[in-house]
Amino acid sequence: ENVEPLSTVGSQTPVLIDCTNADTFNCINPLGIGSLNYSAGKTYFNNAGLYEQTTYRLMDALKLTEGIRYTWDQTHNNSELRTYAVPSPGVGVPFCTNPTSTLPACGVRFRETSSAPTWLLGLDYQPIEDMLVYGKYSRGYRAGGVSAQAPSEFAVYQPEKVDTYEAGIKTSFHGAVSGTFNVAAFYNNFRDQQLQLNFNPKPGQAVSPASGILNAGKSRIYGLEVDSSVNLFEGFTLSASYTYLDTRIQEVTTVQTPAT
Repeated sequence: ENVEPLSTVGSQTPVLIDCTNADTFNCINPLGIGSLNYSAGKTYFNNAGLYEQTTYRLMDALKLTEGIRYTWDQTHNNSELRTYAVPSPGVGVPFCTNPTSTLPACGVRFRETSSAPTWLLGLDYQPIEDMLVYGKYSRGYRAGGVSAQAPSEFAVYQPEKVDTYEAGIKTSFHGAVSGTFNVAAFYNNFRDQQLQLNFNPKPGQAVSPASGILNAGKSRIYGLEVDSSVNLFEGFTLSASYTYLDTRIQEVTTVQTPAT
């Protein structure tokens, strides 16, 4: 899969400044520290994957399913990040929002390349026709990427991984009254979790707030799901479901922001 933008996307946004027309710098700066922030760019995504999945019949009532996938992901961004001081209406004095870039374009380029295997392993056991007992384990992966408007130290983030475990029973019954009854328990374990952080400028810095993604989290989720349905008579079905969730953020890494 290749995603290539047809045009540049962005905005010119006032920060602590009052504008009637931000495009022409028709603004007043009552606090003396306001600015206009221009950010525009293109983000490209290139993704490829190769996978297989097979189910083996170990016995008449027992099946094993295995699958594996390898994914390659690449994200790159080309942006222009400029900040304009407005000393008087109609006058915009540019400087680069990102100190690593230079005028006049203030262009920045970021690239993130990641790859990882993911997999699935599951067992299905059917002791009778209307009952299935199952369990499965899988590894999930979320690609890294780019947040160009974040401070340059935080513009690129890495992949996130999750291990999921699930076991359950699916049943159905027939007769004068028919229906289903299903129960599942699950546990998810996240590592290098991608968390969104907001970056606010230090006092006296005339740049706009920005958001970025950091691999700063570790968490786990476990729970139970129950759902059932009963067909009391033709055309009338009664359904009920219940979910219990227990979620915990186990770790959030301390973030050291730049001094300027």
